[in-house]
Amino acid sequence: MQGGPYFRPRDDDVQDFLSTMAGSAVMCFFVFCIIIIILRYVQRYFKSKQFKKRTSTPRVPHWLEGNLCGPKLKIWDFTAIPPWRIYTKDYCIQTTNNRGGKTEKDKDVVKKMRKLLGELYDINCDYELFPPSTCIVSCPRKNFQCGSMPGMFVPIHGGPPDSHFEFQMIGDNRIQVAYYVAGGVKYVAGFCVYIENPYQSKYEYNATVIRNLMAQGPDYWSNWNLKEEKIDVVERKEIDRFELVTRNRYGVETNWKLIEDRKRFDPMGRCKNSEFDHMEERDPRSHIPLLTVRTCQTNKEMVMIEENRGKMRHASWNPAARAMEFSDCATCNQIKDDPPPTYVSSVVGI
Repeated sequence: MQGGPYFRPRDDDVQDFLSTMAGSAVMCFFVFCIIIIILRYVQRYFKSKQFKKRTSTPRVPHWLEGNLCGPKLKIWDFTAIPPWRIYTKDYCIQTTNNRGGKTEKDKDVVKKMRKLLGELYDINCDYELFPPSTCIVSCPRKNFQCGSMPGMFVPIHGGPPDSHFEFQMIGDNRIQVAYYVAGGVKYVAGFCVYIENPYQSKYEYNATVIRNLMAQGPDYWSNWNLKEEKIDVVERKEIDRFELVTRNRYGVETNWKLIEDRKRFDPMGRCKNSEFDHMEERDPRSHIPLLTVRTCQTNKEMVMIEENRGKMRHASWNPAARAMEFSDCATCNQIKDDPPPTYVSSVVGI
């Protein structure tokens, strides 16, 4: 049997073909790895925005289960007390190999949380206020303070007896929001962030979700058991008549008119465009009970603060005029508006 001509490829052609195939395989492998990495980041991003079912009690991640019973609390002594509460735990340092040797991995989630808290509370959040060993941070919203356990909050001025809290986990059990339901209205009381270790990916903690929660809906203002806490005798100059002005805890004023024939005071609401002369302010000695000495965060010095009619302002004595002079300060007045809770750190044995 006579066969046809037999073609035998050259060795160089075989090597070129194999090299091309190997290069294509390596390229496909790298492209596949990049696609997998991108898909993982996309999955983490969308998962960090998912809201789970609401519960009547706060939940914790699996790595914290059984570690919150009777935590040992330690009060941190800082000049500027932040409005959040942190809990810390020990962690193992993780390193990576570089050309210059081993270096510690970046703590991206710690940097992200410091920046986020600084934006939310308008405060410089540094190493002392948010250490890298932080495993839980509980952040209240206005008119709330942190409760006895992470993720629990308490209305500063109380609430009606039929009010209650609801809790909702977000993402992979890394963020939890607390809602306060009072009078059929749902208010955001605060949020809690759980950080297993400082080397976690920052993409698993969605800062946009937290910002939206802290800006969602109105702030809670407790009208339960609201009383008139301060009273002043004033003179309305345009009609030359004495009246009473009362103020509640929020500084809302109400004018009261004397009904002589009935021998009682009736509320008149707030008289607008009226010029008042507060009788007690004519005597400078009347300011003494209202004065306190505090550290002004803006001026970075000790100043006298007067709290009067729901407002805090700087006070100084002018010896030439023999009178008290006052000036407004947004930082000092904010202390009255947002009384911060105790800054507490807990070491959780994990």
